[in-house]
Amino acid sequence: AEKYAPSTLWTHYSMLRTCLDIKEKMKINKYSVLIAFIKQKNVGYEGKKAKVLTRKEINEFLRAAPDEIFLMIK
Repeated sequence: AEKYAPSTLWTHYSMLRTCLDIKEKMKINKYSVLIAFIKQKNVGYEGKKAKVLTRKEINEFLRAAPDEIFLMIK
C-alpha cells in the first residue's frame, strides 16, 4: 500500500468489490477494517495536479512546430 496513491487504492477496492459481488456474490463493503485502512492512507494526502498548457503555449506550438513531424496533430 506504500507504493500506491490513496486514489489508486480506492480504485482497486472498487474494482475488487464489484468483481467479487458479481462473480462470487460476496459483499466486501462489510469489511470495515479495510475501508478504515484506505481512509487512513488518505489522511494528509495531496494529489498531483496535471500541468495544463496555456492558450499562448498552444498557439506557439501550432505556429512553430515543424509540419513534417506534427502536421497530423495540428
